[in-house]
Amino acid sequence: MCSKESIQSELSASLEALKTDYVDMYMLHRDDPRISAGQFVEWMNELREDGLIRAWGVSNWNLKRLEQAHDYAISRGLMPPSATSPQLSLAVPSDEVWPTTHSLSCPSKVGEIEWYKANGVEIMGWEALAKGFMAVPTLWREHEVNLSTFHGPDAEIGSETWRMQRIQRAYCTQLNYARRRIATQLAKESGMSLAQVALLYSLAKGEHVSVLVGADRCSHLDEMAAIRDWSLDDEAFNCLTAATKKSSVVSRVAAEIQEAKEATVSLQKKVLVTPSTTQSFNETMISSVVEPVLA
Repeated sequence: MCSKESIQSELSASLEALKTDYVDMYMLHRDDPRISAGQFVEWMNELREDGLIRAWGVSNWNLKRLEQAHDYAISRGLMPPSATSPQLSLAVPSDEVWPTTHSLSCPSKVGEIEWYKANGVEIMGWEALAKGFMAVPTLWREHEVNLSTFHGPDAEIGSETWRMQRIQRAYCTQLNYARRRIATQLAKESGMSLAQVALLYSLAKGEHVSVLVGADRCSHLDEMAAIRDWSLDDEAFNCLTAATKKSSVVSRVAAEIQEAKEATVSLQKKVLVTPSTTQSFNETMISSVVEPVLA
């Protein structure tokens, strides 16, 4: 079970490893529902008062828990969480990618994304390229995925087979293959790569959205950095969301997204809206982000 002492210990170890006295952003990597959201707020604010962190956020928390933390902090004049890190990609997981994780990829989550924007919470999406599914057009082609992945028994937890089962069960769906085909076509027509189109899709969800990607070569970093000068238009975004280029379906999906946004705006009139406690992560380089793993 997570405790104040365990968090302090992990932070101290991280500061020593980073050779710094503080971190700009401290992220709680997993939620522990046995502990109240308010207790986490108190702990994080104590670390801030001690000068060890400047801001804090959460990873894989659902909206209800984050709302509780936000409301608790605001009502007591404390710093609320200013960032959240869920799974976010063009590939919509059919289920939890990993146990106890949270995703914002589904189009139905547009209201949740709008809530974060209204309340000054940055979104930092992990697995933005779906473990390579949205980076390599030929990875895990439909005829190559073993049916036992979906219908066979679960492999031993923690094994490489179990890991691959989780990834392919989550991402290798008909809708995601359709999204990848459309994204690949858009990439070819525009001179971009599949990965660039996939990242632009996630970034198009709001100015408060950032994506977390890994790279094993400098050329990949250059490729990702280049997208700062590009954007997807509404038609391309809606085609990818609907996983089709049929105009009637795309129009319906676009209307549903707009209705969800309008409903959220109406709801926000009833909640307390506060400015972000940090600058946009799209404009500010974060020198160090530390995420403790909660048991």
